[in-house]
Amino acid sequence: MALPASLARADGTPVISAWSSIPEPLIAELYAQTSVDAVTFDMQHGLFGVESAMRCIGAVKRLGTPTIVRTPVGDWSNVSRCLDFGADAIIAPMINNVSDAEAFAAAAKYPPLGARSYGPTRAVNLNKGATSVTYRQGANTATQTIAMIETAEAVENLATSASTDGIDALFVGPADLSLSLSNGAELVPFGENSIGAIHEVARAAKDNGKWAAIYCYGPEDAVRAAEMGFEFIALGNDTAYVANGLDAMAVAARG
Repeated sequence: MALPASLARADGTPVISAWSSIPEPLIAELYAQTSVDAVTFDMQHGLFGVESAMRCIGAVKRLGTPTIVRTPVGDWSNVSRCLDFGADAIIAPMINNVSDAEAFAAAAKYPPLGARSYGPTRAVNLNKGATSVTYRQGANTATQTIAMIETAEAVENLATSASTDGIDALFVGPADLSLSLSNGAELVPFGENSIGAIHEVARAAKDNGKWAAIYCYGPEDAVRAAEMGFEFIALGNDTAYVANGLDAMAVAARG
């Protein structure tokens, strides 16, 4: 399945998302004005809480840029809350089996696909021209569920998780995947011990009518991921954007 219209690029090339750990709307607005296609806010390992996620979603969506939120592990209550705040998609970490996938879908989708509670006031306000009726009618398709595959268990259960109704995409977390597949011996994203599993996730997404996403640490990994068939690439993180950019400028300034 191709990316939904709310996220896809017109030219069909992979979507590139900024990855934000710093909970500041003014910074999020800057990302939305660059050449990235979307902005992802990280509540799992980043510094985002509920209120900062709400404010940053609004700041970015008002500029016409799609927003994604990665919620903490098993935090199903904030899946629906962030969708109510106007997020276009949710990334749920550590989806290791069909039970995890079903719980994620239940939190994110309205009946009959799931059991999401109704109350998207801010989401309606942020979607220009939407009404509560049109939002509800289109939400199960427009708001996307992205299941992270990042453990040996998740790879073993890939077929059943990928075929779960209400799951729209599979997302490779290459760092944790490497750590898990090596039983803690190494942390080498895109390394020899995990590259086969990364390919397997891309294939499983395609075979089950889902779209494939992945986290990449830099442009070289992103190019490689696109060649594997990944349609959505989260590129680096904002702590690196700031530190590396300033460092490069300081070095250049010294001649």
